[in-house]
Amino acid sequence: MQRVAVIGAGAAGLAAAVELRHEGIAPVVFEQGDEVGGIWRYAEAPEHNLLGVDLAAVTDAAGATARREAGVQAAPPVRVHSSLYASLRTNLPRDLMAFTDFPFDSSGGGEDDWPRFPHHAHVFAYLQRYADVMGVRASIRFGTRVRTVRPAGNAFAVGTTTIGQGGEHVTETFAAVVVCNGHYSEPRVPALPGLQAFPGALWHAHNYRRPDPFRGLRVALLGTGPSGVDLTAEIASVARDVFWCGRAFDTLPADQRQRHNVHQLPDVEALGADGRVQIANTEKQLAQHGRRSVEKSLRRLEKRLAEHRQSLETYRSQGGYTSSVEREIRAFEYEIQAINDVLGRGP
Repeated sequence: MQRVAVIGAGAAGLAAAVELRHEGIAPVVFEQGDEVGGIWRYAEAPEHNLLGVDLAAVTDAAGATARREAGVQAAPPVRVHSSLYASLRTNLPRDLMAFTDFPFDSSGGGEDDWPRFPHHAHVFAYLQRYADVMGVRASIRFGTRVRTVRPAGNAFAVGTTTIGQGGEHVTETFAAVVVCNGHYSEPRVPALPGLQAFPGALWHAHNYRRPDPFRGLRVALLGTGPSGVDLTAEIASVARDVFWCGRAFDTLPADQRQRHNVHQLPDVEALGADGRVQIANTEKQLAQHGRRSVEKSLRRLEKRLAEHRQSLETYRSQGGYTSSVEREIRAFEYEIQAINDVLGRGP
């Protein structure tokens, strides 16, 4: 029987192992942790380096831009794989998240009373049950890190190390390799001018767990993606002020920038050694870069809007939950209209 190596025992790795077994192929799953779940295995303790990267690797003038564009970053001594925070729930209904042959209720790997948008602990339990019911747990080598993968004729030589003192180094040959190591465990930090000299605390969302450390503080939060939305709401519940920064707010009218203690501002341009955060001047940027760059951003937003509208129709045809997609569509429509206003265009 052919053997295929699978790197990672998260959702993708488990599904790959199940499908390989269905095809009569023997999977060998390498998992560096001691349990399945991948990104869905919550770790309460963050990394010692709360930014998640070596500042020198991000900010030195000689090679920061090249390394950043190539995705090369210096990892801290101990990497925590999970980027989950304590309150995180899925942003997809469980009906859409489940494997087609393993429902997210009591007929599969879930419970009927779990919420429509499950907590991360429910997803973790679901994946554990999936591994057990589908019979792939016995194929997983826990505590084993893949070091190298090299071509070996018509096969691949996979070098592994067992984690712990005196870890054993082993090289084995497989007919193929399926890489399922995920892409949410390595923080991406922008090379902002002044980052290394900034005297305040520097965090990445990868190491955020709870809002308590920000109680009573003035906090600048960079990023308007899903984690930015969640963390802004949580931190604002305990912080003195939250200055939520991102390109999505570049064209937001001044009278709509503040909601309670949350200030919505354009992107961060630089950090100061005195603890100040410099916000981009979007009117100046428009004058400097002209309409072309703004119109490029507009086309990108219009493309995402079209994709979301297509997803909405798909969810409706399947009887799925559509409220979250509808909210995102309204947000895109608002942002597109705001950019059109800046460009002097009508609705």
